[in-house]
Amino acid sequence: MQSVRIFCARCQKEDTRAVIAEINKVCIEFGVKRGVVQLASIAEDLIEMRKTQNIGQEERELAKQIGLRILTMVGDNHYCDSCRKKIQKEDRRDALRKKFKVIIGKKD
Repeated sequence: MQSVRIFCARCQKEDTRAVIAEINKVCIEFGVKRGVVQLASIAEDLIEMRKTQNIGQEERELAKQIGLRILTMVGDNHYCDSCRKKIQKEDRRDALRKKFKVIIGKKD
């Protein structure tokens, strides 16, 4: 199996562990107890069409829902926590600049 590494789009820092932790949170939310390991096993069985009769409808639906959730997480550029905070701060600042006009006045 080939290893996948995920890097921040802004600072190029490797952030694979944070993404795996986020995927594990999603798995726990959907009741997959062993997280990425169990999800990978289900996905492998579905891809190779092995044991498809043994995989219940609930597991198939679960794998589909988790897959969709993960795709929406990873679909955009990935930013590490520090870069994400910087980008949010810049976005807020730009939004405030657009909302309010700065008037420079001269004192008499």
